[in-house]
Formats: sequence, C-alpha cells, structure tokens
Amino acid sequence: MGHLGTWIFTKWLQDKFNVELWFQFTDDEKFLFKSDLSFEEVEKMTYENMLDVIAVGFNPKLTHFIVDTKMQINV
Repeated sequence: MGHLGTWIFTKWLQDKFNVELWFQFTDDEKFLFKSDLSFEEVEKMTYENMLDVIAVGFNPKLTHFIVDTKMQINV
C-alpha cells in the first residue's frame, strides 16, 4: 500500500505521455539486510511485488522490470 499512490500517479504519466517505465526490484538488499529470510523467500516476495505493479494496470509493452540479482551486465 505504501507505493500505491506513487504508482497510480506514475501510471497516469505513462498513459498521458506514452512513455516507457523501468521498475527496479532490489531483491539483493532484502536478502543481505534481512538475515532471517532465505533467498527463495526473497524471490517469492519480489514476484509478489511484480504482481502488485502489474495489477495497477501499467502498459505491458512500455513497462519493464529490473531484478538486481537477475540483471546482466554486458561489457
């Protein structure tokens, strides 16, 4: 619920200006700084957070997710 107001406003901006959005999920921070959680639990929480974003109704063609532990860097 904490991000919902911001996400609704961001969705309005996407709808109004037809822009791409990139959501970053910092699952590495959750895993490293919440020592009582396993990595599998953190992955499940990240997936649930993604579903929350999708439920707001962002345009799937213009919305992208970055998951810190899944991100690849090409040099």
